[in-house]
Amino acid sequence: MNRTISPKRHMLLAALAAVLAATSARAEESNRNVVRANLEQGGWSVVWGKNFTEADWVRGLRAIAQSVAEENPGPFLEWFGQTLDENFSKIERNLRSVSRRDLERWILQSLKQKQIINYKGFLIEAGFATYDRWERVVYDEPRSRMEMRREPITGIESEVPVFYTERVERRTNLPNWHQFYIRYRLVGHQPDQSGGGQEHEVNRPSQGGQRPQDRPSLKAQTDAGARQIEQITRRFIREFSPIAGQVPEGEAVLRDAHVLADAAVRVTEARTKEQAEEYVLEVGRAWHDLHGRLERASGGQWGPRSRPLLQISGIIRELRSRF
Repeated sequence: MNRTISPKRHMLLAALAAVLAATSARAEESNRNVVRANLEQGGWSVVWGKNFTEADWVRGLRAIAQSVAEENPGPFLEWFGQTLDENFSKIERNLRSVSRRDLERWILQSLKQKQIINYKGFLIEAGFATYDRWERVVYDEPRSRMEMRREPITGIESEVPVFYTERVERRTNLPNWHQFYIRYRLVGHQPDQSGGGQEHEVNRPSQGGQRPQDRPSLKAQTDAGARQIEQITRRFIREFSPIAGQVPEGEAVLRDAHVLADAAVRVTEARTKEQAEEYVLEVGRAWHDLHGRLERASGGQWGPRSRPLLQISGIIRELRSRF
């Protein structure tokens, strides 16, 4: 038996079909560019190794451990390609008294001490970068509401369902990626007009390694990272304060941000290594609280004011690795 669909029902079905046909878009994002820019800041040349995922993380750690245990940088250097050899050749041209064996020894020393090696104005560091990754999903979510509508023919008002879509953006965290790197910088050195490197006097390190006065102190490196965290957080506080009252949990977000900034200041005031390590852990806890609250308040949608905060994760990891 054929049934006639009323115009009202036909219009309802059409609206529902439009809702169900709503589109969505996915985009994978990361803080890779921010992390790389931080490592290159100040004129550093960076040689990047292979990317590896969380699943390969054990292999990466094993390569570092094997290099340190065997006093041989080979397992670590296997993660790099031809670009590393080209950079080694460039360094040897500019520092003619330095051999590849010296460079490999300094790389191994950097891995063991987790510090930048400073030898007569030549700085070199070996380590790994961690990239936070997330997937941003933007889609039109079906919604409905009841509205009073007047029937055109009868003039009778009745409550009818109205279907529509609302644009929604969600963020889902993805497994981190990692990448080994070796970075170096020639301080106060300019190549000569002949195209070769100007002779740069470099004394060989003693058998015991680099002289203590040639190395940046642990405190100096720790203070630099803590000040960076404080600056990023203070900037967020300045930009977020005017709208805090309009955002869910806005006041609580501000309180957590102030706690983080104050914790970073305490790191720079530490008088002993033990104090500094404890304060770094305190910074990590404060960042965990702020990060979690922002995730809940924003539904995973980090805006232009809060997004710079994401680089704090990498800075804290670097600080912790120094102890």
